[in-house]
Amino acid sequence: MSLLVAAIVVIAWLVYTTSGSRLVVTTLLRWMPVTVEAERITGQLANELTLEGVRATWPDGEARIATLLLRLQPLSLFTGSVSVDEMSVRHVSIVDNRPESKPPYDLEWPRAPRLLAAVSGSIGKFRIEDVSYRKTGKDPVTIHEGRGEVIIETERVGDEAVVRVIDRGKGIAPEILPRIFKPFFTTKPQGKGTGLGLGICRRIVEKHGGRIEAESEPGRTCFSVFLPVAGPPARAPASPADPLASRADPGEGAT
Repeated sequence: MSLLVAAIVVIAWLVYTTSGSRLVVTTLLRWMPVTVEAERITGQLANELTLEGVRATWPDGEARIATLLLRLQPLSLFTGSVSVDEMSVRHVSIVDNRPESKPPYDLEWPRAPRLLAAVSGSIGKFRIEDVSYRKTGKDPVTIHEGRGEVIIETERVGDEAVVRVIDRGKGIAPEILPRIFKPFFTTKPQGKGTGLGLGICRRIVEKHGGRIEAESEPGRTCFSVFLPVAGPPARAPASPADPLASRADPGEGAT
């Protein structure tokens, strides 16, 4: 019984105090595939945790993050996973020190959900703003300016899993929105776009028994993907009345 009480006290210290939470986070950072350090860690795992002055380094580059805010489910840490309710990242600076002949880093975002997937974790909402990228000998490129924001939300609604990608940009014009999924429709100049991307996305989602929807207004655009939790429906066998099914292969039954 005394061991149980001691364990509860230790867990409470790790989760509900700043010093305990700092110990947990610094230990987790040591397990990262790159070197990660934070100048300041405040808050508690049970509520909201803030990392300031974060620096990640690897052999041919580094990334600096001014502020990283986390709201997570602390008990998930004791099961060997990381379950994050919300992550907010602000003011990211990435430096690429590889030779100029090497292509730029693939900056497909969000990296955080992909990293969590690699360590048996999950994330509910992800925000990132003000990202700059500099390759050695080149001027920096701003990826997200000012107060730009991208939010990713996931939830289960009935028998469907829903993923929403939301941005805070200028929005899509009402007269354009109904046409964005049509093949070959594009608002880009001639030669700059094919107008196939969203149409392909919709076909892929529908192939898995789901659907994709878009809504937009100034300051908020949301793309929602709905997928059945049970997986895509089984394909029904072709009916004999189906003209395609009645077309026998010319070589079928040949000896």
